[in-house]
Amino acid sequence: QHLDKKVGRDYWQPLFISLDPRRDTPEKVREYLADFSPRILGLVGTQEEVEAAAREYRVYFAIPDEEGMSEDDYLVDHSIIMYLMDPEGRFCDYTTKEFQWFESYSKLLRRMMDYEREKVRKQRERGGELQPGERAANMKVANIATMLDESAAAVPSREELENARPQQAMTIRR
Repeated sequence: QHLDKKVGRDYWQPLFISLDPRRDTPEKVREYLADFSPRILGLVGTQEEVEAAAREYRVYFAIPDEEGMSEDDYLVDHSIIMYLMDPEGRFCDYTTKEFQWFESYSKLLRRMMDYEREKVRKQRERGGELQPGERAANMKVANIATMLDESAAAVPSREELENARPQQAMTIRR
């Protein structure tokens, strides 16, 4: 939601990829994601497609054997990682649950800014002009990155939070 407000809904698309094709149907994934944001696009695939994608992106997951478990009551062990891909589908960066929300948000915006700067550089090399929408998106991302640089010092580090007295500690809910 923060990113939608800062750079616009049309600028990025969050995706959720299910690792459990045995249990997760498109309807179940849609219901699950409704608790988070209507903007998240849920993807499901066959067991083979899920395994291939997990290998490609180095995602660990383990589903228990069917023997001795109920049809819908089991846990899937998996890594928790968010990848940032550019519009051409190339890997840019990642975040994990180990990052503070601000670190992930800042990293995401910086990569968007890097992408926009590269797009401007390539356009200038070709002697062309950016379209009005491209200029606006580029300026918006650059302005946000500047704002983040200026305010980053005010955000406590993970170590500061862990060493804080209980009444001073804060919890960030995602």
